[in-house]
Amino acid sequence: MLHPCLLIAYRYLYASSGNRFARLTQLLAVCGMGLGVAVLLIISSVFNGFHEALIRLYPTDVHYVHARQVQKDASWSALSQSLSARSDVLAVYPTKMHYGAVFTDNTMQPVLLEGYDSFVKPKWFTVESKKSTDNIIPAMIGSALESRLYLTYGDRFHVTTALQTHAGVQPKNLRLESRAAIPLAYSQGLHALRIALPIELLNAALGDKPQAFSHVVIELARSDNPMQRVHALNEQFESWIFQLEEDTSLSILSSLAMQKRLMLCVMSLVVVLASFNLIAGLTIIVSERKQEIAVLQTMGFAKLEVIAVFLIQGLILAVLGCVIGLVIGLPIAINTETIMAAIESWLGMKIIGSDVFFLGYLPSRVFVTDAVIIVTATCVLSLLFSLMPAYYASRVQPALSLRYDQ
Repeated sequence: MLHPCLLIAYRYLYASSGNRFARLTQLLAVCGMGLGVAVLLIISSVFNGFHEALIRLYPTDVHYVHARQVQKDASWSALSQSLSARSDVLAVYPTKMHYGAVFTDNTMQPVLLEGYDSFVKPKWFTVESKKSTDNIIPAMIGSALESRLYLTYGDRFHVTTALQTHAGVQPKNLRLESRAAIPLAYSQGLHALRIALPIELLNAALGDKPQAFSHVVIELARSDNPMQRVHALNEQFESWIFQLEEDTSLSILSSLAMQKRLMLCVMSLVVVLASFNLIAGLTIIVSERKQEIAVLQTMGFAKLEVIAVFLIQGLILAVLGCVIGLVIGLPIAINTETIMAAIESWLGMKIIGSDVFFLGYLPSRVFVTDAVIIVTATCVLSLLFSLMPAYYASRVQPALSLRYDQ
């Protein structure tokens, strides 16, 4: 058998349909909560989709540390052998960095030339150290730079750089050929303008020794405190200076998480505004049912039971709103990418560009935990907003309310 408080709460909600204004406020409360739950669910799923897509796009499992020589006779191979005993070191390889520029008709595009060894190299470097018969150097171009320069596979271009000679600074033109694109994950942030080429050919073009390098790159496994590990390396190897490379992926993911929290806070105002309609509707019911509340109190209902009656009413309306929100929001959240693609096709224009997060589509991923949190928070909020009319109902004086028979 159902508890009397639940039965009375249901009766009050059903009977209040006779009052048009009370019915309207309750309908607005339910629709507002449903809309708020649906919007929060869709926003949460979109940000979850962006987070997963960016984790696949960016290498978030590695810290990059640059080691530079303090003493010119320091050997990178000796450093590599010493670091290979550490379980957190994933890879060690030398590199040569040199700056240059690509001149087009009206613009100058700065570039970063990076030379890598053919045997000890990063996993994404696939160019062989073979110069063509006409002294063209094969190179890999960063995805962003390749787009800016309108380059494709096999295109040849010139990079102008400067060399320090006995006669002073002299310009030097390097003839390069695009053989592959550096994956987008490795050509962002500080490396957005990188051009990777064999270190032997870069050194030959610059007049340096074949294996000359500017610094050593160390790949460390992801940890919560990479600066502490870099500090330990500086203390252990006095012939080297270790610096942690700026982590673009963490900055982007942190920015995304902050935007998600802000959007959820802003859109939660929809549920808050709907809760004010809940207060209005319950207050009308209390005003209409003063005599009935007084009768309940004379029959032995305690004040807490009267409060429970109106809290249950607010909870019933919140549950109805959550059900409506889930029915509307879940299909949209699951099919956000398809829906957005259909809208773009219908409008004939691209709405989601790749300028910010380098994604040309709108990903989504629904987490059950997010849906549970949104529904739970909505129900708790409705209970809090129902406290005021419930307390008002518990303050009804039976003697005064039953004195006059209306």
